[in-house]
Amino acid sequence: MKSITKFDVLGLPIVDHCNLNCRGCYHFCTQGQKPSFRTLDVFLKDVKRFKELVDHVNWIKLYGGEPLLHPQLKECVSSLREIYPYSEICLMTNGLLIKSLDRDTLRVLKDSNVKMDITAYPVLEKKLPDIINFLHQYGIRTNVNHISEFGRRFNKKGDSNPQEIYKNCEMKICHYLQEGEFTMCPLPIFIRRYNELFGTNYDMSCDILNIHDQNVKYEDLVAFANRYHDCCKYCGETELFPWSIGVNNPPASDWEIEDKKL
Repeated sequence: MKSITKFDVLGLPIVDHCNLNCRGCYHFCTQGQKPSFRTLDVFLKDVKRFKELVDHVNWIKLYGGEPLLHPQLKECVSSLREIYPYSEICLMTNGLLIKSLDRDTLRVLKDSNVKMDITAYPVLEKKLPDIINFLHQYGIRTNVNHISEFGRRFNKKGDSNPQEIYKNCEMKICHYLQEGEFTMCPLPIFIRRYNELFGTNYDMSCDILNIHDQNVKYEDLVAFANRYHDCCKYCGETELFPWSIGVNNPPASDWEIEDKKL
């Protein structure tokens, strides 16, 4: 009898753009970014392939940008629940658009037992009690993380000790899957946006696993997810700064740490 294959946390970024412009956003959702999202077909292709590799995922997180901006959010959610009926599905949102959701979407979120994981930035705090009450009226579960600081951690020189960085990294369980590309953390995917913004040419393709390669097995996925990667050398000790709205043309210093080797 085949044993059940399991995975702890999977992040699915379904939207690239956002209704906020947080300074130093780790997903590089900057002001003026054109609407961009995974189509339902692309989303389902990834999730179905992941299901072939992994029977059960403990936590599945739908990310953005702002995932409430996805034009087929309810279809993504209901399909994901059908494929992974026992997973804890969390929708990661800044909360500002929750009260604009239509009743059909709210019903699907409730019926699919999705938890709204609200990142409460200072701009949301006064509205938060009303939003929580609104969701509870529809029977939707909530979790709130109050965020007043962001952190920069990008070491542009790439001279950090990758083993040490990995050992102390809080994001090493933030596994991402986007358009077939599976990564230990978001950096190998989002570095492309950094390159676009600042004219750099960082290449982290070696830190990406193509799950649609039919030679990839469950054991390969787990081994890839649970080791340090070359991209780890581009992270350093996090430098915190107060959360704020960013400017139209953000400086690289919003992401880069001071010049110091780790």
